[in-house]
Amino acid sequence: MTAKELKDKVDFYVSHGHEDDVVLITLANRSVGGRASTAVQNVVTGFDWEHGQIRIEPEEKLYREGRTKSNPLKTINIKYIYDSCVAIKRHCPRCESSIRKDDSYCSRCGQKVVVTDEIRHEYDNRRKK
Repeated sequence: MTAKELKDKVDFYVSHGHEDDVVLITLANRSVGGRASTAVQNVVTGFDWEHGQIRIEPEEKLYREGRTKSNPLKTINIKYIYDSCVAIKRHCPRCESSIRKDDSYCSRCGQKVVVTDEIRHEYDNRRKK
């Protein structure tokens, strides 16, 4: 949706008697009665990487479904090959901190993790002969 499309919709509702209605963001959470929602805290224009965007900021933090810290994410596994050994380093997919093989949560950010054997990157550090 563009800013003009949003303005046209808001102008239409305001012209039909809704100028004092509260603006809410509908959430995906299940609810009884009215749909779950959170209020709009602010509307701001983006800058730097968000240049050319208008951001609606909710009062409560919103997350994409399945992307909260309690939803497990696979570790990022990197394989390092040396002359004398092979090492696999595991990293948190959220903050990239090191993860031990028996960890269930990242000790730095608290993200729930699942340690897998899938190698995402491989670096060969053997000396050339």
